[in-house]
Amino acid sequence: MNVHRILGLGWDEWASIIVIISTIFGAFSYTGKSMLKRYVKEPMDGIRDDLQKSHKMQQKNIDALEKREAQQDKLLDQHDKMLLEHNLKINNLEEKVK
Repeated sequence: MNVHRILGLGWDEWASIIVIISTIFGAFSYTGKSMLKRYVKEPMDGIRDDLQKSHKMQQKNIDALEKREAQQDKLLDQHDKMLLEHNLKINNLEEKVK
């Protein structure tokens, strides 16, 4: 067995094979990265932006609803007071009529 030959190929032939395989994997690696960026990362960035906008709008709507609820509670309290006053007046009138 010749020390300078492995599987019937010389060192120069093995070096050529390694260079070719490395070049192919390097090209696929670069292409793979750009494909991942183009088809996965960029669409995900768009989805992430849409979700952030949606979240901000939901928070804005929640804040508006909470503010409106507080206003409605105040109105309800005012109406309860008015109803109580009217009931007292009606009771007073009923007592006077009896």
